[in-house]
Amino acid sequence: MTTVSRRDRLTDLAALVLLLAGIALYLDAGARMRTISGYSYRHPGPPGESQLAAADRARAESYGGLGLAAFGIVVGVGSALRHARGAPRVVLN
Repeated sequence: MTTVSRRDRLTDLAALVLLLAGIALYLDAGARMRTISGYSYRHPGPPGESQLAAADRARAESYGGLGLAAFGIVVGVGSALRHARGAPRVVLN
């Protein structure tokens, strides 16, 4: 069995952090959108901020979270491929 280098472990950790940060951003944006959907004529939300502008910012945050999570997945798959390429082949008869 081959040993895993420090660089490989740090790459895996970076992939995990990117994925979790993307998920957190996406969930935060979803919570903002649910808050914005509760605004009404009587309760329009914070003064000086339009609902459309707030929704646009939440949408951009959501897309950023999805992009960050996708990048984390790409880093993780790339790391796994590099692990597989460096691992010795075991042939069972």
